[in-house]
Amino acid sequence: MILGISAFHHDSAVCLSEGKDILFASHEERFSRIKFDNSWPYYGIEYILKNYGTPKEAVFYDKLSFSKRNNIKKRLKNIGIKKYKFLEHHESHAYSSICMNNWEPGAVLVADTKGGDYATSLGYWNGKKLRWLKRFPYPNSLGLFYSAATDFLGFTPLSDEQKTMSAAIYGVPKWHNYIKNNIINYDSTSYFLLKDLEKGIGKGTLDFDIAASVQSILQEIIINLCNFLYNLTQSNTLYYSGGVALNCVTNSKIYQHTPFNKIFIQPSSGDAGGAVGAAVSIEKATWKTPYLGVDIGDGPNPDDVANEILSGKIVQVLNGRAEFGPRALGNRSYLCLPTKSNILRLNYLKDRGEDSWRPYAPICRDIDADIYFDVVYPSSDMMFVSYKKTNHWIDYPDKSARLQIVSSNSNCYLYNILTLVSKKKPAVLLNTSLNAKGKPIVNTMNDLKELKYA
Repeated sequence: MILGISAFHHDSAVCLSEGKDILFASHEERFSRIKFDNSWPYYGIEYILKNYGTPKEAVFYDKLSFSKRNNIKKRLKNIGIKKYKFLEHHESHAYSSICMNNWEPGAVLVADTKGGDYATSLGYWNGKKLRWLKRFPYPNSLGLFYSAATDFLGFTPLSDEQKTMSAAIYGVPKWHNYIKNNIINYDSTSYFLLKDLEKGIGKGTLDFDIAASVQSILQEIIINLCNFLYNLTQSNTLYYSGGVALNCVTNSKIYQHTPFNKIFIQPSSGDAGGAVGAAVSIEKATWKTPYLGVDIGDGPNPDDVANEILSGKIVQVLNGRAEFGPRALGNRSYLCLPTKSNILRLNYLKDRGEDSWRPYAPICRDIDADIYFDVVYPSSDMMFVSYKKTNHWIDYPDKSARLQIVSSNSNCYLYNILTLVSKKKPAVLLNTSLNAKGKPIVNTMNDLKELKYA
C-alpha cells in the first residue's frame, strides 16, 4: 500500500492506494473540523493505520527544504514507514488528473497559486513519462492574481475564490481592459503579471463588475494556454488540475473554445488532490470515484428522503462514503426542491446573510439532463457548468448552473432518490454541502451537532 500525503500549505489530506486501486482519500479537515486545516494529517493517517494497516511506502506531494524533509521522515518512521519519496508539486497535481483516464496519453495543464518554484505548468504525458513543455515561475501566478482579486472584493483569499466566480455572473466585465493593461497582460502563448501581487492590491468591497472582469481575464488566459498546449501536443485529451481548475465556469469555456474533447479535472484540484497524485505515482492506480472517505454505512431510506423532499422539506443526507474534495456530491448534502422558500431556508441554515446572492447548485439524473439544461460537458463532479432551459428551478442572471449529473453508476443511492422524486415533480433538486458556516462538510453523524435546524 502507498500513502500519499499533502500538508503544511493548504488543505492537508491523505490518500491510500494499492496496486491499481485507490482505497481511501480524505481531507484532514473532515476529521479535525478545522476548515482548510493545513497541519500534518494525524487523524487521516490514524484512520488509515487503524482500518487498513501500515503502508509500505509514503509519498509527499512536494519537494520541500532539507530540514522539512527530515521532519517528515521522522514522522513517517514513528508510524513504521521507512520508505518514502518527495514528489515535485506540479507532478503531484498532474498525476491526480491523469489517473482519471487510466493513464492514457494526453496534454497536461497545472495552474495554481504556487507549486514549488512554479505557478503554471504545461506538459505532455506520453503514457509512461511526464514532460514539461512550458512553465511559469512564481510569482507570475494565475492563482495569485485571482486570490488578490478575491481579497480586493472583500472575501478571504485562498478560501473564497468560489465567491468571486459566483459574483461574476451578476456583473459585466467593464474593467477587463484596465486589468489587462495595468495588472496582468497576456498574448496567445503567455501571461505576464505587471504588478507584484504577493501583498495583494488592498482590501475592498464586493463589486460584481470587477468580479466579472477578473473572471473574463482568467478565462481568456486559460483558453489561450489550452490552445497553445493543443498546438504543442496535438492531443484531444486534456488533464487539468491545480486550484485554478476548481473554476467550473472557466472549465466549460475550455471545452467550448479549444479543440480538447476529453477533459479530466480532478474534483479535488487544490493541494488536497496532490495527495492522490502522490499516492498513485508509484503503482499507477486508477481513479474510479470521488466517494473515497469515511464510510458511515447506509443512509436513510430513499423512499423516506424522497417523500420528505416532495413535502417541501430540506433533508440532511448522510450516506456511505464521504466525498473527497471541496464539493458535496450527495453523500454529505442538503437536498431539497428548488423553490424560493427553500432558498431562504438554506440561507438561514448555512448563515448566508451578506452573501445570500450566491447560487445553489442543481442535480439531476443523466437521463433528464438534456430536458432541463443545455449541457456543456457532462460532469458527475460539479466541475463544469450547464445552462438552464426550462422554468423548473430558480433563475440566476446568466442561467448558468454548476450541475451535478447523476447516473446509476456514479451514485446509485442519489439516483434512486431522484427517480422517486421524478414520479411527482421534475427531478431537479438543489444539492449543497452539509456543513455549518466556517466548518468543513460533515464527516460522521457526530458532526451534525454543528448544524442549525430549521
